[in-house]
Amino acid sequence: MTELETTLEAGGIAVYPNTEWLIDGAASEFLRTHARVAPAHKNIAYDRRTHRLTGLATDADAVRARTMAILEAYGRQVSDWLATRLPVYAPAWTPEQTTFRPFEEAGRALPRRARNDLLHTDAFPSRPTGGARILRVFTNLHPTQPRRWVTGAPFHILLSELADDPRCPRPPQRRRTTPLGARLRAAAARAGLAFAARSAYDVFMLRFHDFLKANQDYQTRGGLQRWTFAPLSTWMVFTDSVPHAVLSGQYAIEQTYLVPHGALVRPDLAPLTVLERHFGGPLVTPRHAQ
Repeated sequence: MTELETTLEAGGIAVYPNTEWLIDGAASEFLRTHARVAPAHKNIAYDRRTHRLTGLATDADAVRARTMAILEAYGRQVSDWLATRLPVYAPAWTPEQTTFRPFEEAGRALPRRARNDLLHTDAFPSRPTGGARILRVFTNLHPTQPRRWVTGAPFHILLSELADDPRCPRPPQRRRTTPLGARLRAAAARAGLAFAARSAYDVFMLRFHDFLKANQDYQTRGGLQRWTFAPLSTWMVFTDSVPHAVLSGQYAIEQTYLVPHGALVRPDLAPLTVLERHFGGPLVTPRHAQ
């Protein structure tokens, strides 16, 4: 165990200035110049597990291949770097998507649930975690402008403050699998299709994400911490626990990891543990757990 794992799990943000070695300058310039986001997408994303690139606005083979190669190289470089700093997590984590975020966040027109400038904790609508924690590593690729964030108290404090709010979601009641659901799951397995089982935990975290963004009282409260991330700096944070909003900034690249509950050094501070303790029952089953 290192001090860094403890700091991150308690809601801290680790910041590293001058990390231009994580991505080649020419690669960064290529993304800023050529990587455009397709309509109906927020960002450009690459999943190295499936070698799938989404969100790029061009079908030009050369641009797609170069964009994919840059995102893959950044993800691998970050993983190699983090493995020496987070040795407890590295054997167990699952590298998730690598994303390029080319838009200026200040004044960006998005539906409320998709807005980045509203405080929220992360949950993935199409990729349930089953209780694993979401660790994200960001690098500011803008050559001259900072990226500005604001953050709130971490989840283990936040829930105690908001749980009595009648608008705050509650975990759904556990439902038994119907015969039809069992047949569909079996058919998907026979066809080699992944069936993303969504636990009560995942349902709650999605609803809590939306609840925070819609909660004007919370969005305007005091006591928030402001951050300024300089060009070519990198920072990492458990975004499922730390409420965060991006106030301004353009051109960022990010690598996501899922850290399973069993690999945590402070599992008592994990959102899954906090929720199960608060509501008095399990929110994941073995088939959901990561």
